[in-house]
Amino acid sequence: MRNRHITATIAALAIGFAGLAGPANAVAFDKSELKCRKAIAKGFLKAVSTADKTSQGCHKGRDKDAGQIATDCNDLGSTPGSLGAADAKGKFAKAQQKLIDTPASKCVGLDSDIADLFVSCPEPCSTDLGLPNPMSTLDEAAECLACYAGDVAAVKNTTSLGAPDPGLLSGDDIKCRGNIAKGYGKYLSTILKTRTKCQDREDKSGAIVLDPACQTSPDPDGKGKIAKALAKAEAGVDKACPSAALATLGSCAITDLTDLKSCLAAAVDLADSNGFPAHYELDATVCPTGIITTVSAGVGLNGTTASRLDIGWKGLGHNFDVPDAYSVVVSANCPLSEPPCGVCTTTGIDTTAANSQLFMRCTNDFSIKCDDLFTNDLEECGGSFCTYVLGPPVPVQAGGNPSCSINALATDLTGTGNVETGEAAAQTNFATKVFTGGSSFLTQPCPVCVGDPTPNDGIQGGLCDEGARDGEPCDTNGYDATFANLNNNLGLSLDCVPTSLENISGTGLKISFELTTGASSLGAEVACDSPLGAFDCFCGQCSGDTLIACRNDAECSGIGAGTCTANTGGTGRQPNDCNNFGSCADIGDSKGECSDKSDSWCEGLIKANGRGFLGCLSNADCINTSFPCPGDDCGPCTLTQDRSCFLDPIETQGVASVGDPVLAGTFCIPPTLNSAINTASGLVGPGRVVVQQNVVRTYD
Repeated sequence: MRNRHITATIAALAIGFAGLAGPANAVAFDKSELKCRKAIAKGFLKAVSTADKTSQGCHKGRDKDAGQIATDCNDLGSTPGSLGAADAKGKFAKAQQKLIDTPASKCVGLDSDIADLFVSCPEPCSTDLGLPNPMSTLDEAAECLACYAGDVAAVKNTTSLGAPDPGLLSGDDIKCRGNIAKGYGKYLSTILKTRTKCQDREDKSGAIVLDPACQTSPDPDGKGKIAKALAKAEAGVDKACPSAALATLGSCAITDLTDLKSCLAAAVDLADSNGFPAHYELDATVCPTGIITTVSAGVGLNGTTASRLDIGWKGLGHNFDVPDAYSVVVSANCPLSEPPCGVCTTTGIDTTAANSQLFMRCTNDFSIKCDDLFTNDLEECGGSFCTYVLGPPVPVQAGGNPSCSINALATDLTGTGNVETGEAAAQTNFATKVFTGGSSFLTQPCPVCVGDPTPNDGIQGGLCDEGARDGEPCDTNGYDATFANLNNNLGLSLDCVPTSLENISGTGLKISFELTTGASSLGAEVACDSPLGAFDCFCGQCSGDTLIACRNDAECSGIGAGTCTANTGGTGRQPNDCNNFGSCADIGDSKGECSDKSDSWCEGLIKANGRGFLGCLSNADCINTSFPCPGDDCGPCTLTQDRSCFLDPIETQGVASVGDPVLAGTFCIPPTLNSAINTASGLVGPGRVVVQQNVVRTYD
């Protein structure tokens, strides 16, 4: 399978199914991978430059010798090793071979990482070389690039130099053609080198994706090199071509020098758009068979993103980060075999993927892996249900009440994605188990994996701190910038689960909702609890099945579960926790804050996203605490923030993208069995999640 990211807490999940057409890689490469990637780029640039100069040299000789009229100086050879008419001395063939040899010399053992970026070889090289589509090795990619380098130069020179009859060329014509070849050859070389240096800097800084600025900016290095090269090329035309006969020149314009310079620049720009991205990735000309989505947290490994989570009507459970840097692999079925692929559907979790197998777990003990997904697994689970867990355990601390959620799918994932537009939607049905601990868990709501060097490699390189497997080996599955930070050598892991005695959700909270790159909305459609029955509130429980949270009567009646009127065990429902329900003010981005209620926090201990962590009434509340503040002093008590609240309706908006979609959803959350947790967050109540993702396609 060729590789070309779902998040949750008490009840939040996100899965992307968008942008299935081209290559992408969300994970930063190590030094050896960067060395390989740079070597391929360098080899391709050298091959293009050599092809261009070889073709130009052939044209120069042909222009001066009428006997060479039959020589096609734009023919650089259809396959590596075959000498085209323009390459009589084999200079381009030598550059091709050096590029072909690059994987063996610079990329040993890296096929699965780098080769995934090169899906389909462009025509006619794909057919001429007999390469598979999709390609599967770096050797195939290098062979393709060696051929394609000649095509890039050949297309440019066919347009700019053509194939004029040398017997009709005057001395002025030859001088003009020489300046065109030299000036616009240097222009192309400058563009490709400048863009490549820009991308090299981007590669070293983080995720391996093509930087749009490097790819399309007229000045990616801020030094004006590209503009200077173009100006020099145009000056050469102005100087050398006024006396040339444009009609016999063989170039792309026969009217005047203005048109000539315009079409020559366009020919180079086309070579740039074809040539620059090719040595980093080659887009697919086949439709994908699967997708990998990787979550980027609100504050996480890739910096600050759109991701965030809001839980309950109280407001203290708003503005949480989501777990970071874990992936989900699903199979895809597209209506067509090659682009345009149309609207594809997911056929569920890809159980053959190594990453998927890390998250297939027994519901009676999430630390145990299983293989009979969505069945009662006798062998591994002792007859208990084998589920897919959507990411690592999720730590939450609201109003001094910690909880740890494990989000297990009740049924397989379903969804659709439009390959061409990046629009996507995914339906999720899961049973979330929620756990709580004592006061020692306030800064560590979930047990953590300490010291695992490489997440999700299947190797238990760390040790669990706290929980049912305290001191046992673990493999990190993801991170949380506040509670399980990579910089502190901590991670979240399904090998490190809370004890069963801490379960406050029974068999799991039933939660179903859609995530979408479009709009999602949840209105206050049910009566609040007494004595506020005259007000409208968000969410209730179905009277016929109180394990199901609902937004209105229709949701319950549609599944034969009564009406949306129950609240069993939850805190009394209110529209929000502002002093005056109507004082929830719109602060933009669909967020609300109470204009008449604020909270005080200790300045010395805040969450990664800047929100308060340890509530206080005075400086004394920030001293001699159990929190890890220097000198046991988390004060002063001077951080004041307005209480968050949900506007009515609760709205959120996703963003369609072929590579980095944002999925969003609104949903209802049943209450837990713990009154403190319910009161702190406001459950039964609504939830909202926004998740930034990176999408990677897979091809069989």
